[in-house]
Amino acid sequence: MTSGAKGLYEVVEIINSRYGKLFPESEGAYLVKLLDMLYSWEQEEAADISTFLQYWQDKGHLQSIVNNSAEDAITLMTIHKSKGLASRRPTPRHQLEAG
Repeated sequence: MTSGAKGLYEVVEIINSRYGKLFPESEGAYLVKLLDMLYSWEQEEAADISTFLQYWQDKGHLQSIVNNSAEDAITLMTIHKSKGLASRRPTPRHQLEAG
């Protein structure tokens, strides 16, 4: 990447911060999975969109989201969420650590 260029992960974060409110809250797990995939992809492969789209077409679209709402599972809830103060969108870990 050239100086000043943004990676795919960062581009998706920017798009989400600007337009994330347009998507249903129930879609959040899909965004988190996509961000996880992009982060891993940028660590291991060339971080250009054409290469990622080829990966997506070959294998990426087969990825699934794990549903943890089994009967024997517990749900952890922060005080903020229990009071309705939780953020609508997940905050990537590196943004929390930087702040």
